[in-house]
Amino acid sequence: MVLLDQLAADSAAAPATVDAILERLVDGDPDRQVAGILTYLALVPRTPFASRLIERWCADASAHPQAVQSFVQHARSYLRPPADAGQIRAFRLLDTTAHAVLAQWTRYAGEHRAEVLSDDQLAELRGAAGTADDIAQQIYFASGAFDDKRGRQGPSGDDLTGFADLAFPVLAKCAALRHPHSIHQAVETMIFLAPVDEARALHGVAEAIPADGPYASESLAGDLVIPYLQRLLAEQRPLVLHDERGVASFRHLLATFAVAGNQAALTLAYTFADVFR
Repeated sequence: MVLLDQLAADSAAAPATVDAILERLVDGDPDRQVAGILTYLALVPRTPFASRLIERWCADASAHPQAVQSFVQHARSYLRPPADAGQIRAFRLLDTTAHAVLAQWTRYAGEHRAEVLSDDQLAELRGAAGTADDIAQQIYFASGAFDDKRGRQGPSGDDLTGFADLAFPVLAKCAALRHPHSIHQAVETMIFLAPVDEARALHGVAEAIPADGPYASESLAGDLVIPYLQRLLAEQRPLVLHDERGVASFRHLLATFAVAGNQAALTLAYTFADVFR
């Protein structure tokens, strides 16, 4: 523990030395403290061992679930705006991880039932879903969405523009697992970032929410998405009433929640029947 504390203290002043020491010490997936040091070394000074190791974790997330979880959680502080090289590298690695867990999730062609899959396969799927949740959650907190909800000052609009460009592709992959919690975290962040690019956000939210999944039937989902649709009708009418792709995305969301029995969605669909013409 004393050695790790010293390595953490020296990682900024002597990153190459700390990297070389860790290369001799790390055998298998390290504990959380070591993962934190490796995350810094890989994202800021980009030392060779730490960079190779974390690249390997992210590319084969199913083989290193605990190490990946530690990396994703430590990466949050590097995701925050303003943009710098560490932020870009952190998002790139999260994108690699999200791609890997999505590949895990889709490997069984939708047969996600206990009577079809083995215990090991089910554990792999749970690990994939958990990693996607972790990624979406860390991006949500890094975006400032949680601070905004609590009335605290977050990043500026200019800083959020670059953040959104990096975040949307990763969030889309997390939501593509169709796991309700991952969808919710991704959609909440997309809606928070919507003012940066309203059209991109609308299409991203529409793609994140499947028409036939359980997410739309959850009250939290309706409480998040229906006020967003109401805002679009009030503030972005050309996008949702006249733009062909915008109309399609808006219609998909409204129909999905209406079919799920959301009363506010049914009322909105009736009031603004223009979108279904």
